[in-house]
Amino acid sequence: MATVALDGYRSSLPIDRYLKYDSYVAFEDVNRPQFILVKAEDGRYVELGPFWLVWDNITFPELKASVSYGWPWQQVGFKLASFADLFANSAPPEDSPENVKQGFLEAREFCMACHKVNGDGGKIGGELIENGVVEKTNDRRMKDLILDIDITLTAFPKASGMVLRSELPNREQVADDIIAYLNAMDANK
Repeated sequence: MATVALDGYRSSLPIDRYLKYDSYVAFEDVNRPQFILVKAEDGRYVELGPFWLVWDNITFPELKASVSYGWPWQQVGFKLASFADLFANSAPPEDSPENVKQGFLEAREFCMACHKVNGDGGKIGGELIENGVVEKTNDRRMKDLILDIDITLTAFPKASGMVLRSELPNREQVADDIIAYLNAMDANK
């Protein structure tokens, strides 16, 4: 399922997640205007409405421990779509190495809600392949941008500052896989 937020953030969550866990759509009560979240990263208040997708993390504590961004807020639309429709231009070729395939899954989960890859993905973080970002950036610099909030905000002051969360197991390997995927997609553009 794909969700679309007010600011263009696109979240795509695999149908398996919906089949395994209970999810709910929370909605704003116009008579009670404090439908907000305080972001842990910077203490900033974020309006959640009009809709917010939430999961039963009481019954399933692994969801509470998740480092994924699978709790989209400010939703204005939900769309059932096939994987092939959502990622027609960004899925790596079938014969790609395993680290490239894994990197795609990780980029889809952690990057493509905001960024586009070959036109697929969100629209608030910019296109990574067609705009030449990957082509112009060496692997070390890409890894720094993926892992280090200070480097990211220095390079892109208007960025929201999203990097791979420090709690993510195998964070360095995830970054390496994402870079392998992006390089493969850049080579096949």
